[in-house]
Amino acid sequence: MHLALFIMNRARLLLVGTFLFLAVGTALAKFGSANLADPYTPDIVLAGQDTIPITPRYGDYITDPGQNPFDLKDPANVTQEVEYDPETGNYINTERIGEEYFRPPTYMTFEEYMNYRAKQQEQAYFD
Repeated sequence: MHLALFIMNRARLLLVGTFLFLAVGTALAKFGSANLADPYTPDIVLAGQDTIPITPRYGDYITDPGQNPFDLKDPANVTQEVEYDPETGNYINTERIGEEYFRPPTYMTFEEYMNYRAKQQEQAYFD
């Protein structure tokens, strides 16, 4: 009888001990690492001020060409055209990507167009 009681008490003690061990282990695993840094958070680096600021061009390519030597030229798929409108007598400057307008069209008079062509031909001659 003492042996059976001893084995039953030992089994209860083992069961209670295992339960306490698991409870303390779970609590330590959950709450013990609450103040540790997450190793998977991305490092955020704030960009500094550019030493050579590149300003975007808001006008057309004729009156506002943007002469910054560090700025890249427009890509090859941007087509720049000058068309004559006989109804108004003005020249229409357009910039498109495919069939879509890249920037809104602007207009030149005949005199402005002649000055533009003269500058363009002079530039082509000396290049």
